[in-house]
Formats: sequence, C-alpha cells, structure tokens
Amino acid sequence: MEEDHYSVYCINFIHDRIDVLDSSPEDHIIYHNVLGDRIIQRLNLLFQLATDYRVKQFTRFKRPIIDVCMHSHENDCVFFAIKFMELWNGDSFHVPILTANGRLYRSELLFYGLYHPLNTIKKLPTGLVAYRPRL
Repeated sequence: MEEDHYSVYCINFIHDRIDVLDSSPEDHIIYHNVLGDRIIQRLNLLFQLATDYRVKQFTRFKRPIIDVCMHSHENDCVFFAIKFMELWNGDSFHVPILTANGRLYRSELLFYGLYHPLNTIKKLPTGLVAYRPRL
C-alpha cells in the first residue's frame, strides 16, 4: 500500500518469480523496484523463520510487473487487488478482469462482507466504545 494505493505481490514458486499485480494507470516501475528491494528480504526471512528454512529462498526471484487491467476510479484499486488475489493462478486470471466491471467488483465484495456469516454484531471491547461513531 502506498498513499492509499494497493498492489499485489504473488510469490510464484512454480516460475521462480514474484508477480506484481498493479491496477494503477500510472507508471510504478521505480516504486515497485524500490519497494521490492525493501520488503522481499524481510518477507523471505519471515518465511524462513516460520518454516524452519523449509521454504525455497525467493530473494533473487525476478519481479515482473504483470500486464493487468487498470482501474478507472481512484478508490477502486483495493477492489481490483482483491479480485487479483482471488483469480490469479500464477500464469493468468481464471476469469478475465475488466476495467469496466469496477463497480460490479465493488458491489460484490461489499455484499460479501456485509452478509458473510462471520459478520455479526457484538459488543465492542471497553477501550473501543469511546471511538464508536455517534449517529
């Protein structure tokens, strides 16, 4: 996430690469090079420690920026990022993701979140009650 923009990094062990899925219409090549250099070392170490070094090292994997559809509304990038995570199989998307469907993706994901069985009304912890919005 950078200044309210979301992109997805998929560690692709099959092809020895880290797929960068970014729906921004702006050029983020330099940003992803800098970000990748910063986080991949840390993320790799985290995976190694969590698995007792059984996971293949991925610090030297290439990081291609995959050609994906671009969002047309500024606030849609998070919904496209979620769709990317849902449908990316390491080579392509199971179902095409289209720029024109931005509102549909937003509606689907908001509906899913609102009506998911785990989304229940519970009493807030005491420390959070003070921050609850008043209607």
